[in-house]
Amino acid sequence: MADRPCCRTDFTPGFKLDLFWKDMNLVQQTGRKMGVPLMGSGGVVPLMDTLIAQGQGGRFSSGVGAV
Repeated sequence: MADRPCCRTDFTPGFKLDLFWKDMNLVQQTGRKMGVPLMGSGGVVPLMDTLIAQGQGGRFSSGVGAV
């Protein structure tokens, strides 16, 4: 039973901020190319930039909430 998703006890971060930042920039580029406004990403990416500039890119992406 312990290997079932509902019984997981290991919550080690798996998606680092650097990778999330890369993906968000791709999303923004695609939005601009297609003329689609992406208001949410416009607020998140500057927070990511701040954390990465502070050397926090290797941390779990939820660190954006710490800014």
